[in-house]
Amino acid sequence: MKLFYRKSGSGKPIVILHGLLGMSDNWVSFANRFPEGYEVFLPDLRNHGQSPHDSRFDYTCMAEDLHGFLLDLSLQEVTLIGHSMGGKLAMVFAFTYPDLIKKLIVIDMAPRYYPPHHGHIFAALENLDLSKITSRAEAAQNLAIQEESTKLFLLKNLFRNTENNQVFAWRFNLQGIRENLPEIGKEIKRSDDANPKSLSFQTLFVKGENSEYIKSEDLALMGLLFPGFQMAEIKNAGHWVHADEPEMLFQEIIAFLEA
Repeated sequence: MKLFYRKSGSGKPIVILHGLLGMSDNWVSFANRFPEGYEVFLPDLRNHGQSPHDSRFDYTCMAEDLHGFLLDLSLQEVTLIGHSMGGKLAMVFAFTYPDLIKKLIVIDMAPRYYPPHHGHIFAALENLDLSKITSRAEAAQNLAIQEESTKLFLLKNLFRNTENNQVFAWRFNLQGIRENLPEIGKEIKRSDDANPKSLSFQTLFVKGENSEYIKSEDLALMGLLFPGFQMAEIKNAGHWVHADEPEMLFQEIIAFLEA
């Protein structure tokens, strides 16, 4: 699958993978922080943003999408950064194609199993009748989600579909993602013949101080899969670390890259 992407800068390649119901646009301002000497790629994952929709949605097929993306652009020795769902994809990809990875950065996500916990969000999205929406303001008023930051995050995906008489639509594949949600929470495992001690890339896990996505009991599994990993915690940040404390996150990342 050919992925839509954005690009900035030139130099050492960095690929940033967004989270569930996100898109490349969420990371543009953060990507622009990187100094000269870095080239940052922001793909939209399948069923998200401007990339194609498909009924299949799991880490295996997304890893193959990403592999094709890197091959098409002749990218090697990549620093792969993933947030949330993108972090799990980054881990899967790093195990599958370790020779393409120079450094791995996983933002606020552990390799463990996460039970489905987005039910209220999908229910609100499905209950919003876009055929009756005439403005973004009206969509915001009728989207039954209390958390204002979550609502604004989701509404960034709303657009006028010029192929359907300007009717509002979601950029993400709501049905395809909803039907495959159990896949997104699966524990990350390596194949039996993969020896993590042979992985040549360095790994950094970043936790938001106020987030529960990485817990102390996750460290053992993280160490088993990624021996010698580094850990950083961003003060005053929740799960959306890049939105809550972008400068602190950037400083942790750039220090890791240039160490």
